[in-house]
Amino acid sequence: YRNERKRFVKLLHLSTHSVALLLVLIALKAVWDSHVTALLGISEYAAWHHSCWTVGKELCGRQLLSNLLGFSLVGFSACIFLLIANPRWKRRPLPEEECLNSLVDEE
Repeated sequence: YRNERKRFVKLLHLSTHSVALLLVLIALKAVWDSHVTALLGISEYAAWHHSCWTVGKELCGRQLLSNLLGFSLVGFSACIFLLIANPRWKRRPLPEEECLNSLVDEE
């Protein structure tokens, strides 16, 4: 774009970033709905669609599986949070990366 007019390139750049922002917002909405449905949807389905506990006053296999899946999602989320929050498991830079960092810090 070196030979194009600057105004055209700036407008093209603005439109590209606007489309990218719109797509990111749509993706974030979809991801948020998916994550909420993954946990709350299992609980809601188990509470309203499994009626075996009201008939025989005992826990049936479908309801047990729903509860285990819900607990597994909560446990998996907790493990991921602990892995991210623990500073001992933070990635240490390689020696060649330390040289690059020292060059950047000098400026």
